[in-house]
Amino acid sequence: MRSWKTFVLSLLALGLLGAARPAAAQTVLITNLYHDLYALNEISSSNVIGQAFITDGVARNLHSFDAPLDFHDGALPSQVTATLYSVDSEGFINSALKTLRPASSLGGNLYRFAGDSFNLSPSTKYFMVLGMTGTGYAHWEFTYSHEKQGPGSLALSGFKAMAFSTDSGGTWRHTSASNGVHQFQVNVNDVPTEAVPEPGALLLFLPALGAVALLRRRR
Repeated sequence: MRSWKTFVLSLLALGLLGAARPAAAQTVLITNLYHDLYALNEISSSNVIGQAFITDGVARNLHSFDAPLDFHDGALPSQVTATLYSVDSEGFINSALKTLRPASSLGGNLYRFAGDSFNLSPSTKYFMVLGMTGTGYAHWEFTYSHEKQGPGSLALSGFKAMAFSTDSGGTWRHTSASNGVHQFQVNVNDVPTEAVPEPGALLLFLPALGAVALLRRRR
């Protein structure tokens, strides 16, 4: 009796292991963190800043967003909010799509906001907007260079690259990253959208189905 149960449990374990797929690895959609700091811009409860980026031609999931931040007057990382925004037909910031989870430290002055695998459409422009709650303020660093790494891109001249608000996002002013205006330092991480199970994984799942059927017959 015990050997029969062991056989059935072994079939179940084999099937479950075959059907399980490892989590997709995090990749970098776009980054310019390797550039040197050029200047700072203030984020507070009223000053809100957005940096635009554009996905490549592949459907992806937003894994996380990293940004270098410095805090002042008692401000804490937990006060910073990171929100993904859509754009309208003219490329201006439009509506909030996803508020990321509170910042966690990556060491030094670099902080990560988790995106919980929010779906990013292919070849689409988004704004990542940083704001704050409570008192104090933070500085978001930006760089002089327009160069980047990764398959995605940062919006440049004519694409309304950055958005600024002094009334907590009530009204927005847009600028392009040209003529002395520079890119905020960002690191947008993603994971590929979940793939269809491979035929081999489905074949390995068959023993589990057989084990379930055998259990039902024995009862």
